[in-house]
Amino acid sequence: MRRAQTVRSQRSRQRPPGRRAALLAYTLFLVLIGGVAVIRHLEGNRHPKPATPVAEALEAHILAVLERFGVGASAIHTQVSATEDGVRLLSAALPDTVSLTRVDLAIAQAARGLSVTIEDCQLSKLGRLLEMRLEHGGRPILDLQLRRLSPPEKSSAADELKGPDLPQVAIIIDDLGHNESPLVLDLLDLSPGLTFGVLPGRPHARNLALRCYRMGREVIMHQPMEALAGQDPGPGAICTGMPDDQIAAIVRDNLRQVPCAVGVNNHMGSKATGDSITVGALMQAVAKEGALFFVDSRTTPSSVIMRAARRWQVPCGASSIFLDSQDDAEAISDNLGRLAKIAEARGRAIGIGHPRIRTYEALAHTLAQNEGRVWNLVPASVVVGGEQT
Repeated sequence: MRRAQTVRSQRSRQRPPGRRAALLAYTLFLVLIGGVAVIRHLEGNRHPKPATPVAEALEAHILAVLERFGVGASAIHTQVSATEDGVRLLSAALPDTVSLTRVDLAIAQAARGLSVTIEDCQLSKLGRLLEMRLEHGGRPILDLQLRRLSPPEKSSAADELKGPDLPQVAIIIDDLGHNESPLVLDLLDLSPGLTFGVLPGRPHARNLALRCYRMGREVIMHQPMEALAGQDPGPGAICTGMPDDQIAAIVRDNLRQVPCAVGVNNHMGSKATGDSITVGALMQAVAKEGALFFVDSRTTPSSVIMRAARRWQVPCGASSIFLDSQDDAEAISDNLGRLAKIAEARGRAIGIGHPRIRTYEALAHTLAQNEGRVWNLVPASVVVGGEQT
């Protein structure tokens, strides 16, 4: 018995070197195969395929929408969300001139065609970040995160006029919400770059705000404020002497009446906007609502809105001119020319108009002649965002 064991031991020690090399190579091969499988598993987690045919079709539609808005494949990334359910996340960077409201609208239309619902949607950071979760059959199938790139820095004033890098002009059409007249609807159709200020507490405020949003137009809440001359600013007004909590409640309620608003500007307010206590409470309330900007309509040269906005870190811009302070076609055209010169000097400017027939006619003529050639018409959020950089 001992001899047999000794013989087997000697044979084991005498195993040919070639056989040992083959065994080692086989072992290394198994390790390599295992490593490749692990890497593929990790890569699959980083770049997962859509989980269902509906998710795959939805992603194809979204990619087509992004391509339509000038987003190349290199600016689009996919990975697993950092959430417990591990839903696929699609993120992309869009050109600065693109309105995320318009992108949101296009994606919503694509989703409805596939019976996909938007469970959560948030537009924040001055309209520069859009986040949404899309569901099908009650289950999340895609998280979407789109951000608008910051405008590039210019090396000189001359560079502003090269190619598409024209001065930026924002035009706010204020005092909407009283009706949905043909004139108002014509203004909505005039250009996707216009911004619309909707008054809370008016009979058509909510419907008109939603109509603007569905058309891809930027909406802001036109906050009524106390005037010096004793004019009635209307319902939902903020007046001097109001306690802070009352002002906060008014802002919160007014924003509910103007859904999809991404900013605020003042209606009247020649008295209230010059009062530091009232404006401080207003800016504190706007800051608490989050992700909103403010445009000072400049109804008085003594306005303290910009100072209060800086204190409460609310992104803020100011109107340079009321386009139709005179309801006269020639005067409105002249004011549009002045607005263009201000934008050329500063790189960007904001003007305010109202739903009037002469304003519409002057805007239609000026946009046809100058937009995209002398200046670019952009939503107010783009100008305010540019002023913060």
